[in-house]
Amino acid sequence: MIYAVEGLSAAIGGRAILSDVSFAIRAGECVALVGASGSGKTTSAFAPFGLTAAVVTGSARLEGEELMGRPEEALRPLRARAGFVFQQPATALAPHLTIAAQLTEAWRQTGAPRPTRTELSSLLAEVGLDDPDRLLAAYPHRLSGGQRQRVMIACAIAHRPRLLIADEPTSALDAPLRAGIMRLFDE
Repeated sequence: MIYAVEGLSAAIGGRAILSDVSFAIRAGECVALVGASGSGKTTSAFAPFGLTAAVVTGSARLEGEELMGRPEEALRPLRARAGFVFQQPATALAPHLTIAAQLTEAWRQTGAPRPTRTELSSLLAEVGLDDPDRLLAAYPHRLSGGQRQRVMIACAIAHRPRLLIADEPTSALDAPLRAGIMRLFDE
C-alpha cells in the first residue's frame, strides 16, 4: 500500500469539513475523489500533508509512515515522496522565481544533483510545452494559465514521486492537452 487514509476528519474555524473519510491507494492505482464543489475533496487530498488550514484527526500513512501529528520539519521529507498539483497554479508557483528555479527546486527534493538545462527542457516537453529556453527564463506571470498549469505538473513529476496528488490538474487545458497529461500521469 502506497497511501492509506483512515477516519480522516477535518474542521476549519470549528466547522466540520470532513467526517470519517477512508481510502487506500496501491502502487500503480489511480483513485478519484468525486463530489460537489465545497464537499471536501481538496481538504481530503492535502490536509494529511499539512497543506491546508484545517485541523485534522485520523490516520494517513505514506508507505507505512504516519503523516498525522508530525511537526512541519518531520513532514517535509515525507512530502518529498509525493508530488502535488494544486488547483490554482497562479498562486502555487512562487512569483519571484523563474520557471527553471522552480523546476530545479522540485527536482532536488529527492536529494538528486542539480539538473542540467537539457533535463529541465525535457521535463517541459513531457508536459507539452514548447520553446523551453524562453519558458525556463520566464517568471510565472509571463505564462498563460494553461502554461502555468503544465509547469505545476512538471514540478510535481520532476522528482518521480511515489504518490501524485492532483487537484483538478487539467482544468486550464484544452482537450488534446488534457489527454496528453492524463497519459503522462498513467506513465
